[in-house]
Amino acid sequence: MSRPVTLRLWNNNPQPTGNFKVTTKMTTLGTSDTLKSIMGYYISLRQEHESNLDDTYEGSATFRVTFGYRTDINHPFTILDSIGNIYAIGSSSKSNIDKIITFDEPIQDILKVQLQVRSVTMNGKFSINDFGLLYRTVRSSSSETHDED
Repeated sequence: MSRPVTLRLWNNNPQPTGNFKVTTKMTTLGTSDTLKSIMGYYISLRQEHESNLDDTYEGSATFRVTFGYRTDINHPFTILDSIGNIYAIGSSSKSNIDKIITFDEPIQDILKVQLQVRSVTMNGKFSINDFGLLYRTVRSSSSETHDED
């Protein structure tokens, strides 16, 4: 006996929220025999200075979000950065920001990672277009010599 299929239409109308949390799934960065170094991260944001999503707020759009990671599902997230307003007060336009941050000291020996973007404060139109990590395979030194005969 087959079950009926329920189709739902995606609602493209934005809804206001004062807080949110976007968390990725725990992701393995390649094969288990190659650890990675996290060199930095990137995040792409959009902020609109006009009114909030339900048009009851007139003035500067304000926000502050944190960007964090963890390498074990049973551990808390480590905050990498806190990102805030793009505009100056009194501005009246839209703004995109693509932020790429590299660390002075990479986070080494990572196999699995989970990312999270969480709001601290939120007022006005705001969206996250993309976020992720910059990483590479941990390099090991080689003592091999390549002498020619």
